[in-house]
Amino acid sequence: MAHDYSFPQELLTLPIADRISYFQQYTMAHPKLLIAAEKLKNAIDDPGFFSLIFLFGPTGVGKTTLLRRITQRLLASFHKEMELDKGFIPIANIEVATPEFSNFDWKDFYLRALGVLQDPCIQLPSCGRITNLKLKTSLEAALKHRRLKVFCLDEAQNLSKVASGRKLRDQTDCIKSLANLTQVKFVLAGTYDLLILRNLSAQLCRRSLDIHFERYKVENEEDLKAFRGVVQTFQRHLPFEEEPDLLKYWDFCYERSFGCVGILKD
Repeated sequence: MAHDYSFPQELLTLPIADRISYFQQYTMAHPKLLIAAEKLKNAIDDPGFFSLIFLFGPTGVGKTTLLRRITQRLLASFHKEMELDKGFIPIANIEVATPEFSNFDWKDFYLRALGVLQDPCIQLPSCGRITNLKLKTSLEAALKHRRLKVFCLDEAQNLSKVASGRKLRDQTDCIKSLANLTQVKFVLAGTYDLLILRNLSAQLCRRSLDIHFERYKVENEEDLKAFRGVVQTFQRHLPFEEEPDLLKYWDFCYERSFGCVGILKD
């Protein structure tokens, strides 16, 4: 009897490490992801009002996967323009690093941002002390030169890690200033800790957009049906000779993942 595999059948002849790698790289377009992706797409495509987009949800819900999908979509849609202009980068992503000490490290942030934009200034020998102001000015110039449409900051809740509450508003004011001066939209993706930054001022609320990437909730029948579908899809993409029956253990899977697809996949 022939098997109806949902993965490339040749994986069964490869070492276990290759099979694991396949599953780690596999992503699925499940309902919650599609809803959040459509909202993010519309916010990015809208030429108007919102300069900051807050994408928040629980750990492991799939925010990084969503950013990866949006990046692939934008790169594909601007492929011809990128071929004509080798300096054009429509979208860039960085992960906001956790500060080593109590204060957020802006110098590290600027250097990471300049790195993904492939700005030549970070490879030149420095003349004198490199200040945060010089790096910020360089980043502004790089964002304009690359004609960036969107800059995505993953783990953006790390921006809120400062020594005092007084500095919290400075964090978002700095990002908002970058967005205003360069006309680049910034997507700040993170956990619910991101709401600390989101709710700092009425002006910020007015000039920004919220996208809540929710987990699946067991008390919601539609969510429960969708979650079971996710479990079934994942089990069909596990490269085993015989497909395991994980669906009958959906409640165990839900309990351990709390309805977050990223955790479920892990």
